Amino acid sequence: DSFRVGPIIRAYGTFEQPNPYGGFLALHIPVAFVAVWVLKGGYRISAALILFASLLALTLSLSRGAFSAAIVGLIIVAFLISRKFRIGVVVGMLLVTVILCGIFAYLDLGFDGLMTAYVPDLRDAFNSNTPQNYAVNQRLAFWDAALGMLADRPISGVGLGGFAHHYPKYASYLWLEPLGHAHNIYFNLLAETGLVGLALFMGVAIHMCGLGLLNNRNWVSVAGLGALVVYLTQGLVDNIMVGGIGVYIGASMGFLFHPVLALDV
Repeated sequence: DSFRVGPIIRAYGTFEQPNPYGGFLALHIPVAFVAVWVLKGGYRISAALILFASLLALTLSLSRGAFSAAIVGLIIVAFLISRKFRIGVVVGMLLVTVILCGIFAYLDLGFDGLMTAYVPDLRDAFNSNTPQNYAVNQRLAFWDAALGMLADRPISGVGLGGFAHHYPKYASYLWLEPLGHAHNIYFNLLAETGLVGLALFMGVAIHMCGLGLLNNRNWVSVAGLGALVVYLTQGLVDNIMVGGIGVYIGASMGFLFHPVLALDV
């Protein structure tokens, strides 16, 4: 019942939690999308079935972080494999910019106005839990604890794997039990390994993404980049390194080194 949302029970598969299950599915989506785009015959049909099943199961998981990450991954791979999509993205961004500028001008609402309108509501919500804001408040509490650990040990952090052990010292009064991670891979790294650890991680991530972008005529590499982007994006709100998902992410990074199979774009 803890995963019930109205009449729906969120799908969680064998992962015991909907969010890592959604993350696992989201990793497949850009890979399957690229396969549908480039493969032929029965292989394309198989890839299309995998894409459909992954999208359906992801929807049933109701994981907002995974769904958002899947969208970002799809946008990246579509941008790389389709000239028409690239043109559409540029035109769409220009239209959105013009529309937003028009709305702000009409409402006479700048950044200060937005902050005045929304920040007090966010602060009030943080001080009381409801079914609607529970997940957000939980993450904010863990992020605040992670930043507290960083403030005390900014260079080396509290030690790899030490977030749960040190959490009680930094816990919010509404969130006393640690879950083992900070619900954000970047804050988690800052808390456990400090600025040095995060810098090393970001260096590797940027290097791997750069490989995918430079090797953008290789469809295997593009698929791997899409999966890596999904992981890095969902990492803003979750840590999905459970149930062997790390093996899949590692394989996706290996795709970035694939030397053949050029795209015809």
